[in-house]
Amino acid sequence: MKICILEICPCEPSENHQEVFGKSGLDYFYVSYAEAGANCIKFNKNKSWAHNRNSLYQHVKGKYDFYFFVDYDIILEAKDGSNPIEKIITRLKVLNPAMYRPSGFRGELKLNKGLSVGGFINHSVTIFHRDIVDLVFDLPTKYGGFWDAASFINSVIVP
Repeated sequence: MKICILEICPCEPSENHQEVFGKSGLDYFYVSYAEAGANCIKFNKNKSWAHNRNSLYQHVKGKYDFYFFVDYDIILEAKDGSNPIEKIITRLKVLNPAMYRPSGFRGELKLNKGLSVGGFINHSVTIFHRDIVDLVFDLPTKYGGFWDAASFINSVIVP
């Protein structure tokens, strides 16, 4: 199973991402939008979230089984102290989902309060299977390239 991690950063990945993704053994690519990062695949000065995600996807299109998109401000950690990437990979192997959003928030609320999060999903961390990723990309950028793009994903993929 081939997985790539695709990130949008202002300049460089966070320390958390450098540690978690750097040790993952997975292919890891990022674009920057505020300043040119030392190892970014592309500097998209002041471009939108959707433009940057499109740029990332075009760089790796057709080469992977799963495309793991993540925003720079997300902290990935497992509550039990284990490696979060290993947990995600295990779930991808077991579930083989069309789309996967690794998050403890939804299950925790449901377990503790009897509630679940529904409605709008902003896709700050979303993993797409190769069979559906082309339904999503290229994301629309005409109306700003953020909420419109996330809503587009929701209308195409989220049940």
